[in-house]
Amino acid sequence: MGRDLQDTLKAHWAECVGMAANMIGVKKNIIIVNMGFSDGVNSNLATAIRTMVVVVMAWGMVFLTHAQSALP
Repeated sequence: MGRDLQDTLKAHWAECVGMAANMIGVKKNIIIVNMGFSDGVNSNLATAIRTMVVVVMAWGMVFLTHAQSALP
C-alpha cells in the first residue's frame, strides 16, 4: 500500500504534494506527503522531521479543541 502511494506521488510530483489512500481506491486512513527531500536523506533525519511535525500537529489539536485547560 505504502509503495503504491509513493509510486503514484512520484508519478504526479509536478501537480501534487500529497495523496491519501482513498485517492487510489483503498479505504484506509493513510496519507503520504512529498516534503521535497531526495531519496538520499538520512532515515534518522527523516524520522526526526516526521516526529516534529506530528508533535506540532498534536499540540495544534490540543489548542484547537481548547483542551489545554486540562493540563496541570
